[in-house]
Amino acid sequence: MKELNKLVDPPGQRDYDECKLWDSVTRVLNGCFNGFLDCQKRGWSLIPFWLSSVDRNKENTKPFRSYIAPYTLRRYIGYWQRYLLFCMRAIMTEEAVQFTPQQSDCLLELISIIHQNEDHENIDKKVLELSVLLIKHSDYASQQSSLIYFSGVLGYNVDWKQWRQPHDYTTILAGLQFCIRVIILQSALPLEERTHFSQDSEMNPVAVFRSMRDIWLIDGEGTILFIIY
Repeated sequence: MKELNKLVDPPGQRDYDECKLWDSVTRVLNGCFNGFLDCQKRGWSLIPFWLSSVDRNKENTKPFRSYIAPYTLRRYIGYWQRYLLFCMRAIMTEEAVQFTPQQSDCLLELISIIHQNEDHENIDKKVLELSVLLIKHSDYASQQSSLIYFSGVLGYNVDWKQWRQPHDYTTILAGLQFCIRVIILQSALPLEERTHFSQDSEMNPVAVFRSMRDIWLIDGEGTILFIIY
């Protein structure tokens, strides 16, 4: 567990490629959260209720919260930074972390893009693509979810040499759930495509969001969020 925990440590100042990934995740997750706030600005008032619900057929009685303290937001984003860094290190060191073929290809493409020093936009697009692929990991896939594996690593306190207590661990799970939800929202309703909706659109924004949400963000399915939830 001590060796596995090294895979989730933040990058050193001279780990240039890892720092690029770390910074990209910050930009992507901040963009995803801003995308959620944009829904409210547009008056898409139902989406926050569906985003916080785990029931396939019913929105929650409380909306997904729009205010998160800056420190908490940084901490939540930090979990996703450590997760993608964990994946990068695992695939490069051939640790016993499993990925689907599509996830592996995307992860290797991201590493190549970062190493070739491509611009932030290309790196960020690939980070979002990889994040979505990692979330859309069915419980029925032959490979074990790397996110579940990562959650287990974070659940162990190396200093105390024991598993974390519930009050110490649930805050980590809350952060991962936050990241999963805003990433799926951004994937389903990309910010740059939202101006295309009108009263004449074949599907409204809620229907488009639910087409993805009803598979990956609900209770009772073999999905990542359900297992973490």
